[in-house]
Amino acid sequence: MKIDILLQRLFLAGLASTLLVLPSCEKGEKKAEAQPVQSAQVQPEQPVQAEPEKPAAPKKAPVSFDYTDEELDVGQIFEYETKTVNVKMKNESDKDIVVASISPTCNCTSVATFHTNEILPAGATMDIAFNVIAHKIPAGEFHRNVLIDFDDFEATKILYRGEVLAAAIVRPSAEINLGLLTSSTQPWEREVEIAGAVNLPEELVFPEHLEHKYFNLDISRYEKNNYTLKLTPRAPLPYGRKFKEKIKISPARPLGIRPLEITIEAHVGEKVTFTPQILNFKPLLLKTKGSLTAGAAFGLVPGYKYEPPEEAYRSRKEQLRAFRTQQPSSTITLEEVMTNIDWGVLMEQLEFKTPKHVTVEKIRHPGGIELKVTVTPEAFALSKNLKIIPHCGDDTFRAISLTNREVAPRQPNSIKPPPLPKGIIPPAASDK
Repeated sequence: MKIDILLQRLFLAGLASTLLVLPSCEKGEKKAEAQPVQSAQVQPEQPVQAEPEKPAAPKKAPVSFDYTDEELDVGQIFEYETKTVNVKMKNESDKDIVVASISPTCNCTSVATFHTNEILPAGATMDIAFNVIAHKIPAGEFHRNVLIDFDDFEATKILYRGEVLAAAIVRPSAEINLGLLTSSTQPWEREVEIAGAVNLPEELVFPEHLEHKYFNLDISRYEKNNYTLKLTPRAPLPYGRKFKEKIKISPARPLGIRPLEITIEAHVGEKVTFTPQILNFKPLLLKTKGSLTAGAAFGLVPGYKYEPPEEAYRSRKEQLRAFRTQQPSSTITLEEVMTNIDWGVLMEQLEFKTPKHVTVEKIRHPGGIELKVTVTPEAFALSKNLKIIPHCGDDTFRAISLTNREVAPRQPNSIKPPPLPKGIIPPAASDK
């Protein structure tokens, strides 16, 4: 019995020890599974690529020039002259160098003597000649350069400066402002002097007869290289606030001198625009009556509302804003139209290009011009798009369109007119 009890106790003790060992084994197996199996083959090492060597920066060319300042001073040149400049370049090294090219950097310079890829021996000197073309440079001081390229060295430049002198000047000014002209034929006269440069090597000579579209140009010599130019009107000027015309006068001698430019500016009345710009003649009424008459006006005319022309504004938006905010400063006011125009001269000069079977009658008012346009059915039988073009000589104004519809087309300027300036009595209803 004792033996059996002893065997049972040994069996239980062995079983307990087995149960204690199993969890630790499972943990060990899991750890073993988690570790990756190392391959027996060893990967070959990748060769390290060497960085490409950067090319060495070109060195400064071992040359010197025969001028000491940073820039070579070529002096004063008259605008019609071409000056040749000579420079010596020396090789300061003990080796030969190759001059690849010598080239100008603008069209005002041209290289006179040089061959590409010339060898400049050690210690030797090379002559470089280039021409400065004055008429391709604006008058006044200038700075230019000539580029020199080498085979094994960085490029260098010959820097030079100078001054281009005008052969003639206009005194007191080359800009003439005529101010306000109330008509295109208002007489005026201006006089300027044209003086040649002090050290001009050749006498300044102008042609005897000078012509221009708008001006008479009378030039007379009162001493050597000095002239008086008298300007008077030759043809009517275009109506408008910003008349600007340039006069170019080319001297006969010296040859190559650039033309003198004189600018003429003026404010000629106001741009002429009749309103309304569309006149409609109903076909049934026109056929019944045989002819119809409609009116248009420019300026202050009883029964018509003045509207500044669209040219007075930079945009349609600005035009509408000016009327809505009632800012006369941003519009051409009726007062300006009345005072800036000679209505008698305009009435006399005003003409019309009209289609067949259309007549236009002008009616003068103290501060405006009224038109009576009469149309017959035959006019619209020839064309449905008719226009009347007001003009003073070659100066044409905005056309007046004639239409033939039962419903009148909408006016392009369907906006309220600005308030009348102080001192002007608006037209009464009985004046219509």
